[in-house]
Amino acid sequence: MTSRERLLTALRLGQPDRVPVTLYEMTEFSDHWATRDPSFQRVLKLQTELGDNVVFCGVDTGTGVGDPNTVTQSVTNEGETQVVETTLQTPKGPLTSIYRRDPGHMTSWAIKRYIESHEDLRRYLSMPLSGGKADPAPILAAQDRMGEHGLVFVGPGDPIGLAVGIMDFEFFAVEASLDPAPFRELTDRLFEAMKRSLEVVCPLVKDVCFRFWGPEYCGAPLVNPHRLFPEFVVRYDKELCRIVNESGNYSVIHCHGRLRDLCDYLIEIGPSALEPLEVSPNRNGDVTMAELKDKIGARMCLMGGIEGQDLELAQAEQLRERVAECIRDGAPGGGYVMLPTSAPFVAPLPEKIGGNIAVYFETANRLGRYLLENRC
Repeated sequence: MTSRERLLTALRLGQPDRVPVTLYEMTEFSDHWATRDPSFQRVLKLQTELGDNVVFCGVDTGTGVGDPNTVTQSVTNEGETQVVETTLQTPKGPLTSIYRRDPGHMTSWAIKRYIESHEDLRRYLSMPLSGGKADPAPILAAQDRMGEHGLVFVGPGDPIGLAVGIMDFEFFAVEASLDPAPFRELTDRLFEAMKRSLEVVCPLVKDVCFRFWGPEYCGAPLVNPHRLFPEFVVRYDKELCRIVNESGNYSVIHCHGRLRDLCDYLIEIGPSALEPLEVSPNRNGDVTMAELKDKIGARMCLMGGIEGQDLELAQAEQLRERVAECIRDGAPGGGYVMLPTSAPFVAPLPEKIGGNIAVYFETANRLGRYLLENRC
């Protein structure tokens, strides 16, 4: 099978020639920063040779706010650390966010988010949504570039992911548990914009995965999932997944954290796939891969199971054992894709991590062939 065929077979809950395996967040077929870093070239090539590629692609869902002319940004350097402060002018006063990027890390950390109080929330709500333009052209171009080497994933987030992504989490967790109504005004607006966009784009593309990130904000151990998950996740994501699934594409729920209390909610939402599966013995996991396979594996493709830190810290033999365990419990019958809970974001790539990634692909390729399943 080609990588595209292999991934599609797993998403359809079928059994491909072998377990698809990927780093997920980076590939040589994208414009990801890793493609420009010499230290990542070996592992990206290895992914194409022994694994499967995923290209992430953006699409405008019209969920931004404001006129670009109302946004000001300053960048300062504190030693080798870069600090970016952004101010958004609203009709009810300014909002500011601050992010920091440390040397050697290709990601940013939030120091201050736009919304930290009900006053900030009212300010943000005073801004109209941008509306955007639902354009499938970037998706179609990414599919042409990828060809048979893998699949295209679009990551629009979901209403709660977009909302909490711009606000202080403690503010949301405490205040929304007491009174969700003020937050629903924001998530309702975001949902309507996303729904309109997906209704335009989805019928114009095929075999594309739409990845809805954000549900973990309403799950354990961060909050009581029974209080917030139905209100802010099921309420919206069930309809968004339906639109995607009925269009000949695939819906993917991205949700870190504990999954035991979420299984019934996830079944109600009805996604094509769930990732990244922080399962035991992951310190955040409260279910095993075998339990997930038994509970929801017949309803949605399971994607994940490998702790990102295992690629960084585990000894080679420990990693081999973990890969074998995930294949043993997740692969039978198909409907399983192996991927880590996070990809490396340290640059240049340390030699140990590069070696572990090679072990990851080589072991999954060797043990994941379904004709050899009884040897896992």
